This record gives sequence, C-alpha cells and structure tokens, in this order.
Amino acid sequence: MNIHEHLSQLFKLLLIILLSLLPINIIVSTNFASDIREVGLTTTDYTLYLSAILIVLYLIINKNYWKGILDKFIYLYIASGLFIIINLVSHIYNSNFNENSTFIELIFSLLIIIAFAKVTWSPKLIINIGFVASFIVILIFIHWQVLDNPTNRFQSIFRNPNGLGIVAFCLIFFQIIAIRFMPLIYKSYFYITICLNVVLVYVTTSRAVWLALLVSLISFIVIKFYREKSKHLFGITIGTSFTLVFLYIQLEGTRLGDWLNDQSREHFSKNFFSGRSGLWAELWEAIMASPVIGHGVGVHARDITSYQLTSHNQFLQTMLESGFIGFVILIGLLLSLWLLLLKNLNHGVTVWSMSFFVGILVYQSLEMSLFINNTWFGLFQWLIICIGISFKDNYTKTDKNL
Repeated sequence: MNIHEHLSQLFKLLLIILLSLLPINIIVSTNFASDIREVGLTTTDYTLYLSAILIVLYLIINKNYWKGILDKFIYLYIASGLFIIINLVSHIYNSNFNENSTFIELIFSLLIIIAFAKVTWSPKLIINIGFVASFIVILIFIHWQVLDNPTNRFQSIFRNPNGLGIVAFCLIFFQIIAIRFMPLIYKSYFYITICLNVVLVYVTTSRAVWLALLVSLISFIVIKFYREKSKHLFGITIGTSFTLVFLYIQLEGTRLGDWLNDQSREHFSKNFFSGRSGLWAELWEAIMASPVIGHGVGVHARDITSYQLTSHNQFLQTMLESGFIGFVILIGLLLSLWLLLLKNLNHGVTVWSMSFFVGILVYQSLEMSLFINNTWFGLFQWLIICIGISFKDNYTKTDKNL
C-alpha cells in the first residue's frame, strides 16, 4: 500500500470519526448536568477541527487538484472567503476582540461546509447514518412512552421542545434517504421509525419545525414533478421569508393579527405573536444603526435590545453581525450550494437534500442555527444540505425511486 492509499484510508477513518461525533454533540442541548453538557461542547469543537484536517488531507490526496482550482466549487470558495473577510473587518472595526473564539468558530464552520460538500457520499455511508438516526428516534420514542405520552411541548432530554423538534426534523431526512438502498425487510423498519419520528415532531408542538417539515415535503413534490420550475425555489423562499417577517411585525395589534392570534391559541395553545414582532422591530433598529458592516461576530439580540432572547432569525442575526454586506454574501454562499445541488439533481438523495434545504431556509426565518448559536444544530443542517452535492451511487433508475 503506497502513501496515497494510506492517506485515503486515514481520510475515511477521520470522516467516520467526525460523523460519529455528530450525535454526541447533541448533549450540548440537553438538560443534563453542566459537566455532562461540557462533553458535547468539546466534541463539537473536535468536529470543527476535524473538518479542517479533512480538507488538508483532501488537497494532499488529490494531487491534481490545484491544476483544476477553477472547478465547480469555485463560487462556494469565493463566498466562504468573502464571508470570512467581511466578518473579520466587522470584528476589527467594532473592536470585538472578546469574541475572538467565536470568530474562529465561524471560520471552522465554513470549513466544515466545504468538507461536507467535497466528500463523495456513498450509499453505504448513508445507510449507516440512517441506522444511527433510527436508533436515536427509537430511544426518544421509548422515553416519550415512559413519560406517559405527553402531547404538548414534549422535550424529552432537551432543554426545550424546539431542541427536540429540530433534532427530529434532521433525523427524518437521514431516515428517508436511507430507505431507497434497503432490502424490503429493512424498508419496513425504516418506514415504522419514520412514523415514530413524525409523532415526536407532532408532540413537540414546535410550529417552526412543523412548518419546515411541511415546506420540505411540498418542495420535494415540486422538485420531483416540476423539475425545471424548481430551480426558482431558492429565490422564492428567500423573498417570501423576508416579506413575511416584515408583515409579521406590522400585523400585531391589527384586526387580522388578533384573528390569527385567536386561531393559534385555539389550535396550538400558543399565541401567534410570541414576542418576535417586538424583538425583530428593535433588532431592525439596531441593524440600521450600523447597516454596512454590522456590530461584530457574536453580538446577540439581548446585548442591544430590551429582549433577553436570541434573534430568532438567522438572516437578521447576520445583518446584526456583519451588516447588509454580510447578508448579501451569506445569500451568495447559500446560492452557491443550491447551484451545486442543481448540477447533481439526477440522484434521489440530492432531491431530498434540496427539499430539506428549502425547509431549513424557512426554519432560519424563525430561528437561528446555521452559525455560532447552537453550532451542533448547524452541523446537522449543513450535512443535510451538502450530502446531495457529491453523492454518487451505482443506480441508473435514480429518478424513479426518490
């Protein structure tokens, strides 16, 4: 075995270790004792560091890589580089040096996006991930039964129902994409565990997760049956999400807003206006105080508004940290991933990646989990998005069994 083969084996081993750390990272968001949650923080850091090592190994293994530097990932590289630069400028301009570790974490988060996008995902890897996801679902479902099947705001071992909700959302994706590579007996097992997972999503009563899952399923139908038109989903989702945010701010106190609030209380036992409207209004004022390059990486909504909350919107948070320039670059980064997925759309796994990508974008309009805040959430979501970019299988009937 030559050095190239040794490095390839090391690359595969480190990738398996990285993927194995992802479920352990979940501990961060549980209600366990702080010293146990610290394990999740540590493994999250290791996950980020491993992504950098994987990229270095990839460059060494692919000796001809530099000859083809202008490959299909060029826009992803440019967007990632620009995002780092604008955040560095904002970081220095705002003298935000108490958040140096946060800025470094951002850099590693971008590296793991590239690493996930560059890995050639095989059916074997997807099957293994699917089994782990289903096992986690079964454990949580058993816990739900032990707790006498609560049907409202179930959170299991997590600190809040939204934490469980987004975990269940991510796990459903990995269960779904594993099915098509399974023999019949295992397909039945996965269909059952997916049903169990849907129950878990339902009993969390997390409306943001419900909406993200519904949008993902609708997007799948659009992409499968209206392939040509589906390429516009990205722009439609971003545009609609922002329109709805500003409408939401304006609706509170209006007749329509009061009616929506009554309907939400009747059907979901929750107010339609959960405090986000006031939070986002104050957040927008803070953004406009430094609209070009923002207030610096790691600045939270609670630091500059009267609300002791996070921004509950990834896009507004990006504007807060790095201004409109950072926001535009983030959209460019997301668009580069969308275009990469479009190039690999002949695979069913890619179709599901794109579908859940749309759901994740909608979720980011109500929460924030792509960067910094809840980093481990972001790792799962970036994996969902990127797994369809370089997926390869040996099947030819890829469009028939999505």
